[in-house]
Amino acid sequence: ELKAIDDRVREEVQRRLREKAVEEGKDKKPYLVHNLYCHICHYRRDSGIHFPCVNHKHVYCERHVVSRMGFKLGESLEAVTYCRICALECTCSSCRKALDVESVKLMRAEEEWNFCKKVTPDVKLEETES
Repeated sequence: ELKAIDDRVREEVQRRLREKAVEEGKDKKPYLVHNLYCHICHYRRDSGIHFPCVNHKHVYCERHVVSRMGFKLGESLEAVTYCRICALECTCSSCRKALDVESVKLMRAEEEWNFCKKVTPDVKLEETES
């Protein structure tokens, strides 16, 4: 059973994934690529950008860098500090579906936690450092 997903849940999932993507990509830099498949249009393109992550398929072609990110190749490459695909900020259909799946998981986890708090109200959650 799939419930309606609140945009705030999607935003929270993206926030958590963005933090993880920034951390995982902190030692990596985006770079220009040639003759690779675009994540969005699935065509092999002459030029594109590889995001700062370990997944070699996380590439936008030049057309989608301009239309989805708002700059030209080589123009503001240093502004790309994390992988938008890993953070599920990409608006392609597969990323939107993945975002919905992760949002439902978060909603279910939250419902289980709220249920546990009702059943055992005197149990306190200890804060842990990440």
